[in-house]
Amino acid sequence: MALYSAAELNEQVFQYLLQRHFRMKEAGEEFYFWLEPGIGGGVFSTNKQGIIVTFWDNYYSPGGEYLSPPLYWLNLSVSFDGNVFFWIPYPYDKKQMGSWESISKQIDLQSNEDEKRWEYVYSDTTPYHNKLDDFFSNDFDKIKRILQETFSFDKIEKKISERQRFVNLISLFKFEEMLNNTLLERNITHTRRIDWGRKSASTGILSFEFWNFRGIKHAKVEGIPADTKWIFLTGENGFGKSSILQGVALGLAGSKDLSKSELGENWLIAVEWFEKDTAGVSSLYGAQTIRAYEPKKNLAAYGSSRLQISGSTEPVRQNEGATLHLFNQNQTLLNIENELIRAQSYRGDQFKYIVEIIKNLIPDLDRIEVDTKGNYEEVLYFEKDREGGTYKPIKFNQLAAGFRNLIGFIGDMYLRLSAGQSGPVHPKELEGIVLIDEIELHLHPKYQKMLPGKLSEIFPKVQFIASTHSPIPLLGAPKETVILTVNRTPEDGITVENVGVDISTLLPNAILTSPVFGFDEILPAAATDIADVETADSYESAKEMQGLKQKLKMLKAKMNTN
Repeated sequence: MALYSAAELNEQVFQYLLQRHFRMKEAGEEFYFWLEPGIGGGVFSTNKQGIIVTFWDNYYSPGGEYLSPPLYWLNLSVSFDGNVFFWIPYPYDKKQMGSWESISKQIDLQSNEDEKRWEYVYSDTTPYHNKLDDFFSNDFDKIKRILQETFSFDKIEKKISERQRFVNLISLFKFEEMLNNTLLERNITHTRRIDWGRKSASTGILSFEFWNFRGIKHAKVEGIPADTKWIFLTGENGFGKSSILQGVALGLAGSKDLSKSELGENWLIAVEWFEKDTAGVSSLYGAQTIRAYEPKKNLAAYGSSRLQISGSTEPVRQNEGATLHLFNQNQTLLNIENELIRAQSYRGDQFKYIVEIIKNLIPDLDRIEVDTKGNYEEVLYFEKDREGGTYKPIKFNQLAAGFRNLIGFIGDMYLRLSAGQSGPVHPKELEGIVLIDEIELHLHPKYQKMLPGKLSEIFPKVQFIASTHSPIPLLGAPKETVILTVNRTPEDGITVENVGVDISTLLPNAILTSPVFGFDEILPAAATDIADVETADSYESAKEMQGLKQKLKMLKAKMNTN
């Protein structure tokens, strides 16, 4: 009985070899392997016994015929029962038998007449990945050396040597080509789905996969519904939520906003996306785009510091620095106040749209005006009091941090998503993907709950991807929401999964103790008796229950006295 299925073995060996590739690259060495995506749903050639891997490229002679046996016939097989074989098939051309038999003897292969091949079997009882370790530690370099010595320039015909070296390991170019095709095959799911491009959402992501990126050894999420309006990332501090956001940003925008010191890093990213009736996968390998693609034009991304707006008065160009703020916390936001001042004078509709957005998000604001009486124009904010009146106007820097946070990044977002348009654009018509790290920062719980629903109401064609440490934003999220939980261990690195918790009927206590946040218990630390802790759903109910308990205590004391 097979221990592994074909799909399982394909995936596990692919991850094993890919991690070896990364380790070798970090050490300044090359290691590539042959990929055949789409064959039987795997990434390696598969037969009845197992999967077959090779590390040599094929070679055609100048006349066009195969040199027998082709070098990609130097095979490493992993069988479904966990055994590992290195083998070379008998050549079709009997004239070649002697030379290949000689090579086989040099690398200690034994003849297997039943299979018509020379082979070495790693047949102990250890797991197959230990046998692969044995192959790479003890035999791989030896095999490479013997092949190079046997088929050197001096030992082959001149007409062949003029074309290329006979024995070649797979080249970087060939590996990247195969890797790109593999990522497309692994990640593109829209051909098997009917939901993308047919819902109200006009753009979004459908899946993503990261390797060797900022603490992530391997992380994959697939099957995100195309009508998803919000994707929330939860997890403890330092678990990697920002790494996931940055990986998605790189997949969508490319590496243009990375610092020069990060451009040579050794990682692999693939993000599957859709825009209206088009879908595809964008892939980056070591900060280089594998598959040529246009960065997503309608994109904005924000790190966890959103209180400073730029002093620049220059309008932003479409897609300019769209993800820079996510990678550089010192980056200032675009100056929405300059746009308000310009819009009031030249584009009345634009002014009205921006003011409506801000007031919808901050109900405590009564109005926004541009003061033109002084030496220079400035924007003034009028906050409401509880009786319906207004306080004295104040400037942006005098607003509460929560309000500055909202005005700053929402203003920046509107400017970026509307850049390149010929005229004012109503927010309901804006399309794009927006990433936000720690969305709850500086916000009262009332605003935390309100924000997701309001943003989706104001920008119905925008998909939001946000990290949070609070359950409160989840209470205000629309029904079309996916929650991903990020974990981190020394063995697995950063991982992310959809824990499948339906929060639509849960209150904060239940959300906190669910796998979404993973609290073991939420009892107040100051509680001296667990029996005194209230479990009511509202403060008024808890207060009423406390009153009843107090009356019962008084009644009990009176009865004991009598």
